[in-house]
Amino acid sequence: MDAPFGGGATVALAPTLLAMGDRVEIRRLGLPEAARVRRWRKSQFIALGFSQRDANALTKAPVDLGEVRRLVAAGCPHEIARRIVL
Repeated sequence: MDAPFGGGATVALAPTLLAMGDRVEIRRLGLPEAARVRRWRKSQFIALGFSQRDANALTKAPVDLGEVRRLVAAGCPHEIARRIVL
């Protein structure tokens, strides 16, 4: 495929990684990469102030991390944010 900005370079897209914003389809990734993505997502939920238990639940669900970030930044309590996205 031609580069969209000229230069004739080609770009190879990884067919196994589907991303929409912060939502990642983990089932299509290889096991080691999927584990890294899960660990990273869990660390993001913990950094937002969620408990280990809630971070685990959010990590396992197809939750939009960006949406959770926006809710928390807007002052939404963690329990309510969790209920909204799960």
